[in-house]
Amino acid sequence: MTNQEKTAGRVVVEALEAEGVDTIFGLPGSHINAIYVALAESPSIRHITTKHENSASLMALVYGALRHRPGVCLVTAGPGGTNALSGIAQAYTAAVPVVIITGAVAPDAAKEAFHGVDAPDLLQKAYASATKRSLTVEQVEDIPATIAQAFCLASSGRPGPVHVAIPENVMDGSTDRAPAYRKLPVEPVGLPSSAADDIAKMLRGAARPVICAGKGILAADAAAELAALAKLLGAPVVFPQDGLGAMSYKHPLCVGILTTIVGPNPFAFELMKRSDALLGIGLRPMAANLAPILRAAPRNFAFVGTDDAPNVVPEAAISCVADNKLALQELIARLKDRPRAADPALLARIEANKAAINQAFHTSILTNSRDGVVHFGLAVEELARRLREDAIVVGDIGNHGVWTVNYLPRLGVDNLVQVGTWGAMGFAVPGVTAAKLVHPERQVVGLTGDGSFLMASADFVTAVEHRLHVVYILLDDRRYGMVDLLQRREFGRSYAVDIGVPDFVKYAESFGALGIRVEEASQLGQAIDRALAADRPVIVDVVGDPLVPYVSLPEAVSQG
Repeated sequence: MTNQEKTAGRVVVEALEAEGVDTIFGLPGSHINAIYVALAESPSIRHITTKHENSASLMALVYGALRHRPGVCLVTAGPGGTNALSGIAQAYTAAVPVVIITGAVAPDAAKEAFHGVDAPDLLQKAYASATKRSLTVEQVEDIPATIAQAFCLASSGRPGPVHVAIPENVMDGSTDRAPAYRKLPVEPVGLPSSAADDIAKMLRGAARPVICAGKGILAADAAAELAALAKLLGAPVVFPQDGLGAMSYKHPLCVGILTTIVGPNPFAFELMKRSDALLGIGLRPMAANLAPILRAAPRNFAFVGTDDAPNVVPEAAISCVADNKLALQELIARLKDRPRAADPALLARIEANKAAINQAFHTSILTNSRDGVVHFGLAVEELARRLREDAIVVGDIGNHGVWTVNYLPRLGVDNLVQVGTWGAMGFAVPGVTAAKLVHPERQVVGLTGDGSFLMASADFVTAVEHRLHVVYILLDDRRYGMVDLLQRREFGRSYAVDIGVPDFVKYAESFGALGIRVEEASQLGQAIDRALAADRPVIVDVVGDPLVPYVSLPEAVSQG
């Protein structure tokens, strides 16, 4: 190699630097070592070494969700790529921009080549179904353009992950003809002028407008615009579960979630059914959570979707796809000359509905608590009381999620990072590390279960290595509690759900972290206070009751 030549690894790193990447989550391996050698000399990119590739992709997801720009993940070929695939699928369903770069075997690789199977393009095909695009670099000179394309695609339209595979034969190469990196602009598309006019006219003429806002609001960083439009219209705002955090729960027009595993909120659906104009925004055409919304929608239903294709919703009177932030700004511009105060009676009903739900959940906690174990709902309730308004909570999959969804939306805007519909267990463990790296000044808490924690426990040490003050509230029922519940609900019994758990206090201490065990409700407050005041990672092991019944959300509302 001459002095003018650059290795493929160097070309990759220079492209990432030119794109403005400051953090990469990854795990080195034989097929990408050339990139790592070049990364060692980068003055502007920080690398976070994970202990499992799925943690790397989940960290990139949380980074992308909180920064509203692509998180970056780097893993090797073969099992490195397949291990990371689950986190990438989660980013796809959550509409979070991520760029994942993987190694790959050469296209002419022999059968059973290292990190290969008979099909050399296994990773490219696997990622094609879980990303917006799976791109393959064919020669070193193509690296800058391919990476630029990946970043542009990840943030365009409906945000999501993009895969870049760099085969071994390319990674082993070098060039003196690499073109300069050209960052591609992301050009959001607003509402068609006629659609904006029609939607504004519909909303202006309505006496009972309602807004249903989905995760597209979060993806577009459009919470401020959503609140502004709701105030202009005096319109209540409801959310599918993935839209939580798009509006402060304390906002007087925020009704809250439409439905969870404990049932629908009848009041929220009543508002939609009685409305004479419904604006659905930040929702995805043909998504599963759209069906109950369509059943409750009035004839005057305007749908502004989040998607890459101009898919329409035939049930809507007006249907289009647009950047949610631009769409809201365009509607505000058309409606701001005639603001309308919210109906005081409506505001009172919204507040009463929230109070009824909160009281019913609290009553259920008190009724079903017993000595020797801690009610999971009480643990989440005590945590919520102690968190600052700007705290970040990373959720996970399990029984604890029911209480997370009820209590933690009381935080401010964009403070709850949810696991999403893909439902990969172990999300909170790597998630809190990424969240703290993005926002070191804020409280960061992972709300997880024993089963979920164990799935990603290797990356607890990553938080320790970086001396991050993060807190894991580990709700410990010594079983896969959600699976147990679902089996008993459907079949009357459960099987293969019990798990052996370690002493989590000793586990934390073995890494130099702090471990706290809570076995009685009276210990909760002091334990959480101690954890939040610590200067290192903390596991609060809350020994919980696996058989606590859930409160029914419809019953909660009716009792209120």
